[in-house]
This record gives sequence, C-alpha cells and structure tokens, in this order.
Amino acid sequence: MLDRNGSNSVDQQSEESKKVALIIGCGKAKIWQTKPWLGPVRARDAYVGPLFRACRRYAEAFYPDDWFIFSARYGLLNPNERIRNYDTTFANRGTVGTSPDDQLRTQFANTLMGYDVVVSFAGSAYNSRLAGFLLDKHTLKLPLAALPLFDRMRWLKRAVLNKGV
Repeated sequence: MLDRNGSNSVDQQSEESKKVALIIGCGKAKIWQTKPWLGPVRARDAYVGPLFRACRRYAEAFYPDDWFIFSARYGLLNPNERIRNYDTTFANRGTVGTSPDDQLRTQFANTLMGYDVVVSFAGSAYNSRLAGFLLDKHTLKLPLAALPLFDRMRWLKRAVLNKGV
C-alpha cells in the first residue's frame, strides 16, 4: 500500500498476498464537451479532467489490470468499457439518472469478488456509496481522502514519477 508521500512501502508485506483493486472516480469534465460529435468512447478516454488524468496515470502504472472507474450513471466501469455522454453525479442527493443501489450492490459484488482490498481515489460522495456496496471480506483504503485537490494531484504525480513511468 502507498504512503502519503507516494512511496510503495507501507504495509507492503501484508498486502503482497492480497489481491488489490483500485477505484477512481469519474469526473465532470468529459471528452464530449470539446468533441460533441463523438459517440461512445472507452471509459478511460471519456473523462478528461486533470485529477482523473492523474488518477488514470497512477492506475495504469500500479494497477494495470486491476483498476475501475466509479460512475454515478454507469456504476463500476472497466476502463475499456464504452460509454456515452451523461451528466449525473452522486454529489447531489436525489440526482436523476444515477444507478440504483441494488444494481450497484450486485455490480460491485460481482466485479470485486476476487479482491481482498479496495483502494479508492474517488471523492467523498462516491466513497460513502462505495463503502456501502463492499462485501464483508473487503478492506477499504482511502489514502487520499484527507488531502485537498492539489495535494492529491501532487501525490499522484510524485508516485508515478518515483516509479519511473
């Protein structure tokens, strides 16, 4: 597990035998804002905000086959899954168009069944939803939760640079 400085040494011994999934939050900035003519695109390419891009670089460097995107509209996405434009968030209570809880619970259970630890870089509204959908066997880690936006981005950039990616 990573410490707040982007070092990959914290809890490394105990985490080595556990399967870890990384979840990153989607983002408001989407490719369709500048290219409205585009149809469905891969989820990894749909979100274009700076925090999402930093999270994506980190995910691709440290969890190339074990990362997912948490979307209010689509739920838990494989980064290669194709999606259409939308404007839905968990940040506003009662937002129309969000995935129903029972659907999310089933989706999370099925997708994350093979994992022991779930690390989330999503925002607080998404993390509170995520926590309610995990199985008892899962350990949830939120290493960036207490950091302000620019500190999160600095942490992510430092971690990727330290890895040499």
